[in-house]
Amino acid sequence: MKKEKIGILTMHYKSNYGGILQSMALYKIIQKDNYIVEFIDYRPSVVSSLKLSNIVRKIIMFFYKDFFLQKVNDYFSKLKISRKRVPQSLYKSFEDFKKANDLNYSRQVDDSSISNILNQYDIVIVGSDQVWSNLGKNQLIYMLDCDINFTGKLFAYAACSSNKVIPFYNRNKVRNLLSKFDGITVRDRNTYELIKKYSQKSPMLVADPSLLYDYTDVLDKKKSGIEPYLFVYILGCEIKGGHSNIIEQLKKKYGLKKVIAVVISDISLEAEKIADEVIYDASPSVWLNLLYNASFVYTDSFHGCMFSMKYKKMFIGYYVSLSRASRLIDLKERFSLSNIISSADNFCIDNINIDYSRITPLLEEQVKYSLTCLKGYLSFK
Repeated sequence: MKKEKIGILTMHYKSNYGGILQSMALYKIIQKDNYIVEFIDYRPSVVSSLKLSNIVRKIIMFFYKDFFLQKVNDYFSKLKISRKRVPQSLYKSFEDFKKANDLNYSRQVDDSSISNILNQYDIVIVGSDQVWSNLGKNQLIYMLDCDINFTGKLFAYAACSSNKVIPFYNRNKVRNLLSKFDGITVRDRNTYELIKKYSQKSPMLVADPSLLYDYTDVLDKKKSGIEPYLFVYILGCEIKGGHSNIIEQLKKKYGLKKVIAVVISDISLEAEKIADEVIYDASPSVWLNLLYNASFVYTDSFHGCMFSMKYKKMFIGYYVSLSRASRLIDLKERFSLSNIISSADNFCIDNINIDYSRITPLLEEQVKYSLTCLKGYLSFK
């Protein structure tokens, strides 16, 4: 019997640790079920973002209150962030990671050429990550908005959007595109409400792929005698009262000897100010092992929180940027972690108590349900 070929359409191309690790997880899980799998190597066209139609659409989006507040918040947050060019060694570490883990890719395509390769797949899976966070664009590639009559099966797995509304000029388009999906799952409540409101679909709420995979081929065993350290991964700006104040309190309270930070320098250099050791070109393997072996994790990253929960870490998760808030708020509410994940203006370290005897069974239940959904997609005829 001929093996079915599956294409994964996700945001795999950025130097983003959570992005590449969740992509790898979905890839490996599908591959294990004896399918031919590859990432659709889609890169958004720079030219398309400069088209007059897209510029006009961005202007119109600012008249939506939620979008306006989010963009203003993000703009002023970014003004506070210092950055510098990413070293070439970071890009190399990501490429080496992909090769070492045998991740296969299609030929590179953009907005205009992706339609040329889609019908070579029996199934296309869109997701995970924030593939549906820009629903005001003229062309919505992550909903297969391209010049092709795709003849295979189309699913979304753990898709995510930071938007609360879809602009009026794209609502019919989004509704029509979503109607072509054979199944839709999302990873957070905000996206669930968005899709349910603007389409005839009732999506299922599932786990991020990073929870479904064990990463035994990436993790090193914890070495005995390692000094207790605090792992810092910051994607945003300085917080009220300062990171350094919180870090010093955490070190004192938990007996942490060292602060190690991984920095993506074109996103944020905030961790430089508070870390004893800063790594600018960590591979995804190094990033994951640093988190896995840490005694405590301090982060504003969704996947930083997700992996902390997966590996039963003591951690603090916070949000400043509204574009990053919705998925962290979802984790906080779904797992009752208001004392662990909160707005940067509100959190304190006096009540950091994570009951993993309660949380782990909830995660395991979600993993079981999510794998059932995913395997159901793959066997769907």
